[in-house]
Amino acid sequence: QVVQELHQKLEDRGYRVSTYGFSQTFARLALEEPGKYPGFPLKCDFIATRRDSHIGIFKKSPIYSAIDNPLNILAEKLSFIYKKSPKDIADTWTICRHLSFNWEEVIEQANRKRTTDPLLAAESLEAFPAAELEKVRWVSPIQLEHFERDREIMVQNIIIKADNQL
Repeated sequence: QVVQELHQKLEDRGYRVSTYGFSQTFARLALEEPGKYPGFPLKCDFIATRRDSHIGIFKKSPIYSAIDNPLNILAEKLSFIYKKSPKDIADTWTICRHLSFNWEEVIEQANRKRTTDPLLAAESLEAFPAAELEKVRWVSPIQLEHFERDREIMVQNIIIKADNQL
């Protein structure tokens, strides 16, 4: 119901809104503001999660009742990394490049959401074909060799549950 209300409010403000994958626990909205970045919608995922498994606090805004924080998003991504979704891998890499955290804490939080084996997560990340990142619509171009270098660091950090070293 919250997502449907948000969908309507955004349309009322002139945004073009598409809804994908709507269920009781997940919804994805793609938003386009007319005349701005045509063909590059902002995709927003809404995930119903238990409050006791959430890391950090939600932020509030005039439009959204709760905006998630990067550390919780990272724990969510880690718990699904075995699916090897290019978007999830891209989000994981981007968060790691911009956030200081400890992998042991993220793994613990991911385990509160669903069972997350750090070795399987590391193996899934290591086996991910870097070229798949080209399927992601990036704001600015990326260098696959940078991802490959950073991926090795992330894999090692996950295995030894170290501080993020990116």
